[in-house]
Amino acid sequence: MINQANPRGEFLMMAVPVAANGGVGPYSGDPLMFGASSVNQMAGVAENGYTPPTGIPNPEGIGVAFIGVFFLTVVALNGISPASPTAIYPGDRVYASGGTYDQTTGCTYGFTLDANNSTGAHFGNALDSIPAGQTATIRVRLKVGG
Repeated sequence: MINQANPRGEFLMMAVPVAANGGVGPYSGDPLMFGASSVNQMAGVAENGYTPPTGIPNPEGIGVAFIGVFFLTVVALNGISPASPTAIYPGDRVYASGGTYDQTTGCTYGFTLDANNSTGAHFGNALDSIPAGQTATIRVRLKVGG
């Protein structure tokens, strides 16, 4: 097909905000969300870091993986103020809570992954357990679709 941009959409170049990580842009392995609606956001992980030498964002962006399983830091709290400990088990949803939304790129960065199903946006599913109230690096399968 002459109009096909990417056959599977697993890995895409996306514009990202330079403001992430104190102005140096996303680091390789950073979780990111794309889209303005917390219901329909796309979950992704930065494939590579991006530090613009000129301070001007690369218009072509960085590589972002939208399908896969990644080791990510997750907090076993429900995130509701005040947050209460909530154990996370394999298959449980993991949510992106907080963070900063960049309107120009449509990217949310700097959020916490947790069990907050009240105000967090669905990011993916845990593949490992975390005891209530603990923080751990576990395998997280990215949600597929918006």
